[in-house]
Amino acid sequence: MPIIDCHVHCWDDRIATLVEASELRRIGPQGAFKIPGTVGALLKHFDSCAVDKGVILPVATKPRQVDTINRWASRYLGHERIVPFAAIHPDTPDPARTVADIAAAGFKGVKMHPLLQHFRPQDESIFPLYEAIIEHGLVLVFHSGTGLDTPSVPDWKTDFDAFFAHYPYERTVLAHLGGNGALYADPTPMPGRPGYIDLAWYLGIDRISDESIVTACRAHGCDRVLFGSDSPWVTTAASLERFRRLDFTQQEQDAILYSNAARLLGL
Repeated sequence: MPIIDCHVHCWDDRIATLVEASELRRIGPQGAFKIPGTVGALLKHFDSCAVDKGVILPVATKPRQVDTINRWASRYLGHERIVPFAAIHPDTPDPARTVADIAAAGFKGVKMHPLLQHFRPQDESIFPLYEAIIEHGLVLVFHSGTGLDTPSVPDWKTDFDAFFAHYPYERTVLAHLGGNGALYADPTPMPGRPGYIDLAWYLGIDRISDESIVTACRAHGCDRVLFGSDSPWVTTAASLERFRRLDFTQQEQDAILYSNAARLLGL
């Protein structure tokens, strides 16, 4: 069965080391990359652990970064092993046009990050952006939960329940098992929500129990869980090694490692 890592981060070769230096200043040693944050390094790492594809999730922390990031990401459209998502920002001027351009270029989805982009998922000011994303059938990935430099966050259960009350969009992905727990705490099962969750970050944290990960996935539905690492902070190889130790059936493993993502991404 092929394997897709649905949650990786990469940057242009010229700035990847600058990003790591910034992360080290911002959050200390935990910001260190486990592998270089470039596409070339990621593909070499994939070769070492027999992973077929990776989904790059760029984040624009300012509206003016959107076009620059997306020009870089567009280099990998049609790549046999890289699926680039587009950057978007909640304050993007003319969101309908920007999202239309993203869809026309061939991107399969966008990533939004409430902590780094300073918004709450249910903010009504963002509704036109959501509506454009839904109109074009793009996958909408949200960072959810705490961050390394943000141990306390708004009530994500309330926030995302409010979002889904307006937009029960099945092509939504809540990263990091839905974010319903502190960064290093066992995830809280949240059954009944639309869309998908991913395993990024949690597979790399030893203090998170195996049982809690399996329980959270089954509560959501293993047919709507995506394998992800959060590379370069957690390697795909380490995440895959941990995942294979978990008490999933072979059918559940195959769904999480590949078939759920293939269905969502139209592969």
